[in-house]
Parts: sequence; structure tokens; C-alpha cells
Amino acid sequence: MIAVDRLPIPTEFVQFCQSVYWPPSQPNPGTRRLISDALGAVDDAGRVVLKDFINKLLSDGYSDEELRQIWMKPHPTWGFRLGGHRPFLSLVRDIIDEQADNVAYPSRGEG
Repeated sequence: MIAVDRLPIPTEFVQFCQSVYWPPSQPNPGTRRLISDALGAVDDAGRVVLKDFINKLLSDGYSDEELRQIWMKPHPTWGFRLGGHRPFLSLVRDIIDEQADNVAYPSRGEG
């Protein structure tokens, strides 16, 4: 495991973190919508990089505090309570997979 202060942060992770935003004057869109909207800032190739990085973060044994530090490196506009990063990143990874499946296997309309 690479120390947090020396961990290279992919540009795609920075783009994603900085795109997670919910205007306080708007109704809560829900976590899935927030993630889907932020993923719009990352192209398909970038989503592969983002997912690989998230997999590394989740599998390399980083503590909740270390995940918080990594999340804060790109100066995001959205934060979490300690312990909230791991489930959020897991959901990001799942949504990337879901969206990739939808592109690879688009539903066919009856007609």
C-alpha cells in the first residue's frame, strides 16, 4: 500500500470529486443521482481509470481516515462524515459497472 501523501491521484478521480455537487437551494437529488451526474464529467476511458483507482482504494486496506485524506486531496465541494467514503466509493464503482452494462447491452424497444 502506498502512503497517502505519496499516492498518485488520477486526473479522472480529481474530475469526479470536483464534479460531485448539490446546490443547497435545490432538493436533495439522492446519492445515485449525485454520482451519475458527477460521472458525466468523466468519459468512458476515464471511467475505467476511475474504477481501477477506486478498486485500489477499497482493496488496499486504507483506513477511513486515509480515504478521507485521499478524497480531500482534489479539493472537492462535497464531503462526508468519517466512515462515509468507503460506501460512497463502492456505490460509484457499482454505478460505473451498471452504466457500462447499459451501454454494452442497450435495451431493445418493442416495435
